[in-house]
Amino acid sequence: MGLSLVPDDQLAAVVTSLEMTARPLPQPLPESPLRLTRWAEPSLDKYRALFRRVGAPWLWFSRLVIADEALSAIVNNASVDVYAAVDRAGLEVGMLELDFRAEGQCEIAYLGL
Repeated sequence: MGLSLVPDDQLAAVVTSLEMTARPLPQPLPESPLRLTRWAEPSLDKYRALFRRVGAPWLWFSRLVIADEALSAIVNNASVDVYAAVDRAGLEVGMLELDFRAEGQCEIAYLGL
């Protein structure tokens, strides 16, 4: 991978793919100031607010412009898990979206703090 020049009037889209073919050995984890809270059937306004808060510095936009029906079909799908990362003060400071819709796979659709 190298550097690619991007004209001033364009935006680069970078996709990183990771694959884990075997389960890692268990390791003790340090205590975290965050906890993951599952959002079962999140409201679209609440989802988009967190998406905007977490993703704005990274120029995330796709879930902000998608139609309500299409977004609801994704985030309320039984094979898609949406989590908020919550700090000790109870503030939602991050998100994790896991997509299990492809047989035998888990796609990390969004992850950000």
